[in-house]
Amino acid sequence: MNEFNVFIGIATYRQGLINPGIAVDNMFGVHGSPVNTTLPNGTILNSTINRTHNPNGGVRIYFGVQFRECIQNNYNLNDNFLATVPNHNSIVIL
Repeated sequence: MNEFNVFIGIATYRQGLINPGIAVDNMFGVHGSPVNTTLPNGTILNSTINRTHNPNGGVRIYFGVQFRECIQNNYNLNDNFLATVPNHNSIVIL
């Protein structure tokens, strides 16, 4: 599994999205592919990979309200959390 760090900036905190970064970018599928994310409490969120928003084609994943609330209830702005990519369509937040 490939581990990556997520910095909780304004976009992650307020909009419920992440940009995993180029270190794990190749672990994800193509634009529009599904991705399932397991939160620390076991909840699984379904989303899709967006490769059109970032100019370099890097992955951006929008999770929405449930992810945003999880982040806001468990972290502060400017915190970090770790996640892993066990396969091309899954993320596990540690």
